[in-house]
Amino acid sequence: MKKRNLILLHAALGSESQLLPLKSTLESTFNVYSFDFLGHGHAQNTDVFSINTFVKQLHD
Repeated sequence: MKKRNLILLHAALGSESQLLPLKSTLESTFNVYSFDFLGHGHAQNTDVFSINTFVKQLHD
């Protein structure tokens, strides 16, 4: 059976690393994707923090 895709998004002060245990658990059922939003975790910093910026990053 083909796995469905699932995107995990961290919270405002979080990072992708916080999602790794959940990602590990879900990978047997889903194709799981996660990343750091700009200015979080290992992602480059940005001067612009807005929902629109994060939505664009997710879309890209």
